[in-house]
Amino acid sequence: LRPEDIPSTELEGGVRARVIAGELAGVGGPIAGGEVDPSYFDIEIPAGGQFTWQPAEGHLVLIVGVSGEVSVQGAEVASRQLAIAEGEGPVEIGSTAGGRVLVIAGRPLREPVAHAGPFVM
Repeated sequence: LRPEDIPSTELEGGVRARVIAGELAGVGGPIAGGEVDPSYFDIEIPAGGQFTWQPAEGHLVLIVGVSGEVSVQGAEVASRQLAIAEGEGPVEIGSTAGGRVLVIAGRPLREPVAHAGPFVM
């Protein structure tokens, strides 16, 4: 997968999104389907902007702070910090000074965790 293979779109309020997996605002990413039905977005939020997204029912949503100042559901998330959005309803990510996040979501597998050596399955 090369950077030029990843489509991007501009959303309301100047928010920019790169769609790596799943679909956002009618733009589909190069990765689709599969058992977990993944969504993976690289989101840039301008100062004073907000990104609101409704994940599919039952999906777990992870938000990773990449840069700048962002808040998820009103709680501050620093760069290199992970937030988990649980429950139903939209995910709201805002930024007072501008920021960038990765939004990763999918259907949980609910399988047992097997760990041995340096890896986990």
